[in-house]
Parts: sequence; C-alpha cells; structure tokens
Amino acid sequence: WSGKAKILVLIGDAPAHGRDCTDDPSDRYPNGEPHGLTVPVVMQNLIAKDIDFMFCRIKRDYTKMMESQFKMHFKNEEKGKELKSVDLFNDTSKEMRRFHFVFVLDESGSMSGAPWNDL
Repeated sequence: WSGKAKILVLIGDAPAHGRDCTDDPSDRYPNGEPHGLTVPVVMQNLIAKDIDFMFCRIKRDYTKMMESQFKMHFKNEEKGKELKSVDLFNDTSKEMRRFHFVFVLDESGSMSGAPWNDL
C-alpha cells in the first residue's frame, strides 16, 4: 500500500468473535476468531503501517464491546492514532430492513478496468 492516505473503514452490524468483543452466548467462536487473529494484533499492525481506522456502527448495542476493544488497542499518542467512530443510522431510522452501501474507493485511476468497471 503505497498511497499517502491510508484509511480502513469498517462498517459493522455485529461484533467480532470472542469473549473480548461480545457477550453473546450464541457466538460460535467464543475463544476468538478461528484463524487466531486478535484485536490487539490487528490494531498494532494498522498502527505500524500508519493506517487510520474508522468504525461505522449500524447497531451500537451489538458492537459496543468490540468498539471498546478497538479504541483501547488502536490508541497511540506517539503516532497520533485514535479510533474514529460514527453511527450510520440514528436509533429511530434503523428499522430492521435490508440496505446496501456503495462507495467510491479511489479517484486516482488505479482502480480502473476489470472488475471495477462492472461496479
């Protein structure tokens, strides 16, 4: 990743696996992500690669434990890193319905041709 602006935007409506991110008793992986990825390791990798991180919540109540872990492990005053979080919907507008997100990923031209043209 060679760009000057490096930003990861995570849109989440449910927490990550593991007891550090959810207290949902139906979590199929209560001991964490099955491939061994952990919030601390992922956040430290983002910091080391100077990638900014924004979390977009869909269901605040479902993701608050996970977001707390993100905040704790992404904070780095030396590099000026701090999690940015936003609500995508307010509580009155987010009825249980289907929705789609469409984003423009890049305007540099590096995402031209197949398969990007089909988007």
